[in-house]
Amino acid sequence: MKKLKVSLFILVFSFLLPIKVLAWIPLESIKPKIQIDWGTIFQTTCNNKKNKIQTRIDNFTARKEEHLETYTKLKDRLALKIEDWKNMGYDVEQLEEDAVQLQDKVQKYSNDFSSYIKELNDVLDLACEDADDYKDALQEARDALKEVRDDVRDIRQFYQNTIRPHILELRDQIPSPEGE
Repeated sequence: MKKLKVSLFILVFSFLLPIKVLAWIPLESIKPKIQIDWGTIFQTTCNNKKNKIQTRIDNFTARKEEHLETYTKLKDRLALKIEDWKNMGYDVEQLEEDAVQLQDKVQKYSNDFSSYIKELNDVLDLACEDADDYKDALQEARDALKEVRDDVRDIRQFYQNTIRPHILELRDQIPSPEGE
């Protein structure tokens, strides 16, 4: 029990002693004199924002090219298969209408994406300007991005829910022997 009291006393004393010593040292002598250069901080923040936005523009532009290449291949393969099936005598009117709709959806995606890149360039121009204008431009760019993502989702769902079932319906058709 005596060892416990001694241990407890040493423990309490070891925690309280540094607090007492620090209370005797004035804080002014410890605290370093810091000079803040707000102009440099603002310029660095501004440059970081611009670099981040420019990186985003570059990344999305590369992705646009990949998406458009994929959609172009999809349209070309669909057009070739429609011609083949038409020559075999299948009724492909629905697929031809779907191909036109797909072309319209891809064109809408391309236009919305160009609009999004334009909005990002506006944000890039306003990165060091008024904070309210910057926030408004950033919100417009976010809305444009949502539109682009909706277009990508729409194209994917259109293929899965419309074009693919129409292709599978061709299995049930009996081709006309003379072709069209």
